[in-house]
Amino acid sequence: MLVNCPKCGFSQPKDKYCAKCGVDMDEFHPAPTPLWRILAASPIFHILLVLIAVTASVLFIRQHHRAELKERAEFIQGGPILVERRSLDASLPAEAVNIETSSTSNSPPDLTTSNSTTPAASSTTSPETKLATSLEATKTANTDWHKKPKLRLSYFEMPRSLIEELAQEMQASGQYMRFDESQWGVVSDFKNKIQVTPGAIQLEHTEKIIELTGSENHWFSGQDSGLDFYLQATEEAGLIRAEIEIQRVFKEGESKTPLRKSFPISFEISAQQAFVISGLLPRNAVFEGPKPSVGYLKIFNSAQFLSRQTEFTLVLEFDTPSQR
Repeated sequence: MLVNCPKCGFSQPKDKYCAKCGVDMDEFHPAPTPLWRILAASPIFHILLVLIAVTASVLFIRQHHRAELKERAEFIQGGPILVERRSLDASLPAEAVNIETSSTSNSPPDLTTSNSTTPAASSTTSPETKLATSLEATKTANTDWHKKPKLRLSYFEMPRSLIEELAQEMQASGQYMRFDESQWGVVSDFKNKIQVTPGAIQLEHTEKIIELTGSENHWFSGQDSGLDFYLQATEEAGLIRAEIEIQRVFKEGESKTPLRKSFPISFEISAQQAFVISGLLPRNAVFEGPKPSVGYLKIFNSAQFLSRQTEFTLVLEFDTPSQR
């Protein structure tokens, strides 16, 4: 019977010593296989390496995003948080830029008292000339105002049953997302739906002139606490394509400093559609002093909202010159 030498592999009849290398074949034991060779040959080890690489990449991306948000928050906190900052046409008077009302009126603001676009007149200019110059500047400002697109924001307190009905239509539209207690999507003919539905309460309505050139529009809506908006939008073939990041800024529960939670959202709507977002506000918000009694933040005085019978809902609609 032939046997193989455990050291050199030489095949020979069974004997105590190898005829080729002379090793005692009964006493010789080969060295164990190195661990690196075992791991290199293991598919499980290769899969584990891939999982570690993917996890490290995800953590790096998240950390980078958090660092960006932290820098943005520090930038915002560096000045008065209630000051609106927009990259708008500097030629517009202040009244035409800062439009924020509590009604649904689409009338332009009164520009007759604005002197921001009126050229400086010498003391010898006649009153008639001053009046004509002022009227001409006002006419130009009104024309520019009508050329600017507007974003209409409506804040509602809605029954949860209505939210679920709207969610079904959002899913059917193909633009629907749900995150924790929040959900958003596109709804058609929103005004008629809200008029025939009992229980929906409009808390506030605001209209803002914005840029549809892809540049960022930014504003803060609230008091010391509230919603921080970052919007970029463009118009193409009658459709508004928008990317909006909403950050809610509230002291929640036992927190001593305001907490920020971000909702990055992309959507596309036409003139007959509205973008509806529900569940943005925390129910455990804490305020210094009495709770707000004006604006959409007065919802924190609602027993139905605090007991989860109703939801805070934000509705975004656009009014552009091509749609008028």
